[in-house]
Amino acid sequence: MKKLLIPLISLLLIYGLATLFAPAIIEKGKDPKKPVRVSHTGIRAVVNSPRNLSDEQIKKLAEKGRIIGIAFFDMVVGDDEIKGIVASMKKVKNLVGDKHVALGSDYDGSVTVPFDITGLPIIIEAKLWDGFTEDETRAIMGENVKRFLLDIL
Repeated sequence: MKKLLIPLISLLLIYGLATLFAPAIIEKGKDPKKPVRVSHTGIRAVVNSPRNLSDEQIKKLAEKGRIIGIAFFDMVVGDDEIKGIVASMKKVKNLVGDKHVALGSDYDGSVTVPFDITGLPIIIEAKLWDGFTEDETRAIMGENVKRFLLDIL
């Protein structure tokens, strides 16, 4: 599967590394040259899961200007999803800066999330209570993805 994945990346405009193979691709340095966004994941320091990104993987992604979308489901952020979402965002922000963090809701229906899009203000409020600035909050809630998309268009 990995042998097929790397050549396929060259055909895509944007590639998302929120797959089971993402850690292996990052570890082996076979990160694609195309624009990459980890669309929905968790952070291993918050929830120790092989699906979640380690500090080293986060650093490698940030070195290449990548964006990491924090997912909203309990398997990657923990049972208290709001707390886990904010803790994951804070970990990435503190490790590599707020410009590498984004929303990674995963609203495709394959997992249960704590709220629909109308609940996004809950994250904003929780982040502000946790010490995120308004500029950091604005960046994470959409400006980072907007910048990412405008850079490749």
